[in-house]
Amino acid sequence: MNNELTEKTRFKKENSGSSAVPPEGKSRLYTEPSLLIITILGIVSFALLFYSGEGWHSRSLLLSSLTSDTNALRDRLFEASAFSNRFPPNHPGVPLRPLIRKLSDARIHLVDIVDKSRQCGLKEDSALARTSRDLLHNINEFTANLKKMNQSSQSLVFTDSERLMIIATLGKLLTSTNDLHKETAVFVNNQTVRQQIMHRAGLFVWLIALLAALGVIHFSERKRRQQQNRLAAEERKWRSAIENSPDAIALVDLSGRVVYLSHPALGLTPADAVGRFLWDACRKDSDNPPCEANLRQALTRARDTGEPASVEVQPTTSDEEDWCLVRFGVVIDGDFPLIPVICTKTTQQHQAARALQESEFRFRRLSEAAFEGVIIHENGITIDVNDALCKMLGYTREELIGIDAHKLVVSDDHETIDRMIGERSEQPYDIRALRKDGTTFPVELRARHTRLDGKDVRIVAVHDISRRLAAENSLRASEEKFRKLATSRKLLIDELNHRVKNNLSGLLSLVSLVGSNARSVDDFAERITGKLRAMAVAHQLMAGRDWEDVDFENMVRRLLDQLLHDELSSCSVKVQGPRVSLAPRQASPMAMIIQELITNWRKHGVDSSPASCARLSWSIKSDQKDRILRLVWQEYESGKEIVDSNGEQNTAPDAELPREEWGMGLNLIDGFARFELAGGVRYLKTPDGFRCELECLLETPDAQTLVTHAS
Repeated sequence: MNNELTEKTRFKKENSGSSAVPPEGKSRLYTEPSLLIITILGIVSFALLFYSGEGWHSRSLLLSSLTSDTNALRDRLFEASAFSNRFPPNHPGVPLRPLIRKLSDARIHLVDIVDKSRQCGLKEDSALARTSRDLLHNINEFTANLKKMNQSSQSLVFTDSERLMIIATLGKLLTSTNDLHKETAVFVNNQTVRQQIMHRAGLFVWLIALLAALGVIHFSERKRRQQQNRLAAEERKWRSAIENSPDAIALVDLSGRVVYLSHPALGLTPADAVGRFLWDACRKDSDNPPCEANLRQALTRARDTGEPASVEVQPTTSDEEDWCLVRFGVVIDGDFPLIPVICTKTTQQHQAARALQESEFRFRRLSEAAFEGVIIHENGITIDVNDALCKMLGYTREELIGIDAHKLVVSDDHETIDRMIGERSEQPYDIRALRKDGTTFPVELRARHTRLDGKDVRIVAVHDISRRLAAENSLRASEEKFRKLATSRKLLIDELNHRVKNNLSGLLSLVSLVGSNARSVDDFAERITGKLRAMAVAHQLMAGRDWEDVDFENMVRRLLDQLLHDELSSCSVKVQGPRVSLAPRQASPMAMIIQELITNWRKHGVDSSPASCARLSWSIKSDQKDRILRLVWQEYESGKEIVDSNGEQNTAPDAELPREEWGMGLNLIDGFARFELAGGVRYLKTPDGFRCELECLLETPDAQTLVTHAS
């Protein structure tokens, strides 16, 4: 019985693997896309033959009747012309009705000619179509005129001119009819030639279709043979790949009986394995659970669930270290369902496991001698540590075994540790470790995942980097210190160069402007001295603040002390406004503006009226982005000042000071306001005296210190 079953399985195996062409390959002989070309050619040839053969008779009849209608039309017009020439001139009682009737018959023939020509494929823009339309129009018009003459005539006597008109019109119609007859003959001849050409083309296309069909059949057969050769080559390639695979590949039926084995495996040759159950190749004295039961369970699981299953067994060899991993695949459906099996030798893996166990002791000895701390954990739970780590953290080995590794790290670094474990990263990273006494210290961790006793564990090397970080911080501080010194020196030089350049340019402009308006050398010296003093005050204030922001009120009071000296009492100029910080770039222009206002007041206000006083007030207007400084200079007579709730004079200005009355000082203030401060200025005449209103955009003071003093 077993021999019979073995022969059947071998027969099925040989039959299933011998054919290189799939069964459906032969049925695809006539399913090539080229058959579409044959079908199209056949349809075209059939249509041409039918049109030129079956349709030829009806078209021939139409063309023949078209010729006869043209002859009949010409005969009717000849009869009408002959009828009109039978009567002499001024003959009474010329009958028009026969003539009209003959023309009506001619019209009927002409309409038939037009209809039949269209049925034969006459184009509307051809000469025959135009001649037919013109002739039909002329016959209709001439017939209508004759009918009118017949109805209006009572004596039936026509003049010679009317008679000649009838004869001439009939002559023109007859001439047009002759032309129509010639064009009709040409059209009939062309249609006849076209039918013959189409008939011959149909025969030619039919012949091409026949030759194409034979060619496609030949091409299909050739392609089928090429496909068969390719499939045979693919079969040889895959068979060679399977037979030369490092793993043995087998096919078993649903009961576990071997049908095919690529090359020796499990201690069996392909010839011995076919027909036997797969578990016949297992050792019976294995220390593992029964081999046959495991193989049966794996086979049942793969067959019933449709999922791969695997089991490790020892084949029937004398070597006790010989192991093999048997993996069952998914069932291959068909007339004879089979299950693929891959047999992989795992002897080397077992030997490696034993070698790993033997090296574990050596690893323990090496880890104990290491200077770095070593911790082995599984999902964060400590499995083993070395003495260096115990000494580093202040714990004993017994206290660390089984503890959660997160408790050995500060809470802020838990997320970092979890991320590195989740990514299975082997890159070094720094955290802060937590000693038993609660103190912390920086460490560098470097870890790697590995398998230990069948578990996925992570081995972590812990290195104390306290000394290294201290040295790095010291070097970093020194580097930053010298970098700041170098940067500050460069910035200082650049800033000084920029400011000196701007001051020299401004000084040259002032010298040129003052010199062009000075009345004398003394006047020039007085004017230029006041402006230089204002620039010096701004420069001293900026230098005292390390070239940062300048307090506006302080600058104003320094200018008052510098310019007024002891000539005026302290109440001559009142200063009022909130605290305002000016950027260094705005300090010099603003100092020049204050100097010009004070100088102008001394020259035109104090000298003309000793009771003249002045008040300088300012305020800040802010929006979402900008801060605007509004500055008001008001001159007034002592004892007449009226101040509103905002601290500004409430007297409305009388008029704006015309530009023609501006002097050099006012023009200079306007230039500083517009070009240096990006603002504007107004000069007003009030009942008490002169008033100046200035608005400019406050720049944000640069908080960066230009000079850094090293300790």
